[in-house]
Amino acid sequence: MQVGLAASAGGWTSTMTYTNTTLTASRVTAPVPVNYLNKVTGQAIPSMGPSTITANVGDTVGLSLVAPTTSSPDSNSYTFLAPAAPAGYNANSSTNTVISATNPASSTNTAATKVQAVAQGATNPNVVNVTYTPSQQTVAFNWTLASGSTLATLPASKSYGAAGTGVPTDSSVVTDNPFASTTLLKNYASDLTSAVPAGYNITDITNGTTSYTGATTAATLAAFASSQPDSQCDSSKQQLYGHAHSCSTNGNLQLWLYQHGTAHAGCTQQYDNDRRDDRSECRTITTNWLEHAFQYSDSGE
Repeated sequence: MQVGLAASAGGWTSTMTYTNTTLTASRVTAPVPVNYLNKVTGQAIPSMGPSTITANVGDTVGLSLVAPTTSSPDSNSYTFLAPAAPAGYNANSSTNTVISATNPASSTNTAATKVQAVAQGATNPNVVNVTYTPSQQTVAFNWTLASGSTLATLPASKSYGAAGTGVPTDSSVVTDNPFASTTLLKNYASDLTSAVPAGYNITDITNGTTSYTGATTAATLAAFASSQPDSQCDSSKQQLYGHAHSCSTNGNLQLWLYQHGTAHAGCTQQYDNDRRDDRSECRTITTNWLEHAFQYSDSGE
């Protein structure tokens, strides 16, 4: 930067004095939001909040899976490494993880953006999205006959998700995808309803901590659906996929069949028409997976 000083006395004699002062200047900056998205749903990943990079207007800022080197440089002013894939998502690779700017720096540099100034109230044009591929999951509804029940034959188990023995393939059953958005699992309520034996109805759905109850099968399933279950490993919600401590293991759901008016082995209570007490002492947990127990009673209660 050069600073010049010019003066004129307009043809008259004059004494002029210049005193040196300090002159500072800085470049204008703008935010570059970075979003982390689910490749199947297109939605933000709940476990990864967005990031913000503050950059100089005019700079080219991008993200990459591999850091540039002196032997393999890129044309960006700054390049940031994309975070590792979160739990429940496939590890970063050129096929699993896609980086794209809403306004690419060029047709050949789509993972970077040339930073523009953002006017107050205007849409930020400097967004970069990192899209991760969610892991395929399988959810299985398994029926268990409670001690003392007189039901002769258990309903067939219901499974949805990855291809396998007796499991209809549903590629939409992935981490963080709500049940309602899947191809087949979205029908779980009607599938379970049609599988309920004659003379029985679902009165209680519980994971051992929270219970969802209703006077009819439809009411109970509606109460459960209001918790908006999906396939992420988050024990604070009613999630049904994944090991209690790891998204890498698929989970099974135990569906327990209870018949009204019977005392089950190991129980301390006798259940009748007016009482729906804690059945934790009446159930044997056969797995440490996140489970939901489906309680049954005679229809008409």
